[in-house]
Amino acid sequence: MFAPVLIVLAATTATIHAETAFCEQLIECLVKARTKNDECLSSHMSMSSRDAKHECRNETLHNQFKQLIEQRTAHYETCLRAKAPSATPIENAKKKAKCDGIMRKHPVKRDSSPDERQTRRSLKKDKKRGQAAQKSCFRDARKIKLQCSQLAKCCSVSKQCRDTSGIDMKITEKKAEIKESQRQCRAENNGRKVGKKHKQDQTRRNKIITTSTMRAE
Repeated sequence: MFAPVLIVLAATTATIHAETAFCEQLIECLVKARTKNDECLSSHMSMSSRDAKHECRNETLHNQFKQLIEQRTAHYETCLRAKAPSATPIENAKKKAKCDGIMRKHPVKRDSSPDERQTRRSLKKDKKRGQAAQKSCFRDARKIKLQCSQLAKCCSVSKQCRDTSGIDMKITEKKAEIKESQRQCRAENNGRKVGKKHKQDQTRRNKIITTSTMRAE
């Protein structure tokens, strides 16, 4: 008598666990993506500080921009953790099979792989190799973000947590502010370079005039 009921309860529990697992793996993926992105940005900042073309980088504005990105990510992760237990089952069999395949194909692990550790070491070497490793780092970060995007389609509460329009507006405004700051800085630098060149040309002409006058005497 109780056997059918127990079977139904077990099946329901397994389904709920499966739906929660999609969201839990999405959260793990987001943590991994954030860690990888921080690693790439850290190496990028280190190289940029030694690169003359980055002299117009406004650290204050970039730090504010980074904080907004972190705020948006934190909001999304916190929402997912809160709503994951209430995730609903995927009714479409084809979509369910696809999501199961994604989880099997891309298991998420927080620990750094040997390749990632090697990337961090190589970033500390000469600039040429560092740039290649940096590109590889950002490429790996994009792959992880793509994986997170795929997992997000399998977590039913993901869309509910994507409402970050207020923060998105601030991020857009901060991007424009950074761009304008760089434009003004470059314009000022170009003006100084033109002024310096003009002064050098004037000094050269004065020397020529002085030499010609002395010869004439």
